Amino acid sequence: MTLIRCRFWFHSARVSCRLDFIKITLYLRKPLRIRPGQYVDLWTPSSIGSIFQSHPMTVASWSSDPQELLILYAQVQEGFTRKLLQQVEYGDTTSIAMFTGPHGVTLPLDSYDQVLLIATDLGVVALLPYMQYLAYKSHFIESRTKRVHLVWRLKSWSLIQVLASLLNAALEEDEPKENVREGTFSRILESVISISIYGEGHETSSDEKALKSLEKSSRVDLKRGQWNLRAVVKKDTVSSDFSLGQSEKPSAIAASVSPDVRAELNDVIKTSIQHVDLMYTDYQPEG
Repeated sequence: MTLIRCRFWFHSARVSCRLDFIKITLYLRKPLRIRPGQYVDLWTPSSIGSIFQSHPMTVASWSSDPQELLILYAQVQEGFTRKLLQQVEYGDTTSIAMFTGPHGVTLPLDSYDQVLLIATDLGVVALLPYMQYLAYKSHFIESRTKRVHLVWRLKSWSLIQVLASLLNAALEEDEPKENVREGTFSRILESVISISIYGEGHETSSDEKALKSLEKSSRVDLKRGQWNLRAVVKKDTVSSDFSLGQSEKPSAIAASVSPDVRAELNDVIKTSIQHVDLMYTDYQPEG
């Protein structure tokens, strides 16, 4: 089983860094199917002896087809990511890479009528594949998904520069479509995705450029200031307006958030809302 799941041949990895965030574009020798929420254990020769070190990297990209390249992100900390930062000190670089995986479970979010995705900072990379997947699934007549709302809290607007392209890709996947043929019938595909982004501090000119690319969509709401998590959860969950799934709860929350927000979110669900299934992705940001 281990041998089947390991990709112990060499791949090409393009490594770049922007604003203390590492981006790795992994070009695969063979296409690989990745489910939302999965990750790979990645090795690149960042130093002598590093062949014995690997690092879990959440896959931020998703496709209905097997993927020929994977988009991975990590925040620069110590160890593996710090060594990667040293590699790109003078610009992007290309390296060989190996990995095992994909690992991890996929949350059953397509079993719910409405889904609330909650992220802080880089935690959003674990939720973007779900957003793309649910938008894709909503195109089919048997889909249960009626609404997907991503709520993303940022300590700094600068992360928008790093991830705006992935957000725009998800919105593009979810564009409404008219006269879609299904057998002898045609129907209109409506959008299911909306995005609310809470940011603090001032935006730089580069931040503003990335924000403008998102503001072109009427489904993106940019909010300056802190969020009220309890109010967000109450607003985006319902008790009886939708049909019930296997869990007999119509709404689900999937979260990839910092420890303080996890504690607050657990308290909100425990004390105020019982008609929602709360789930956490494998990747959770540390702070």
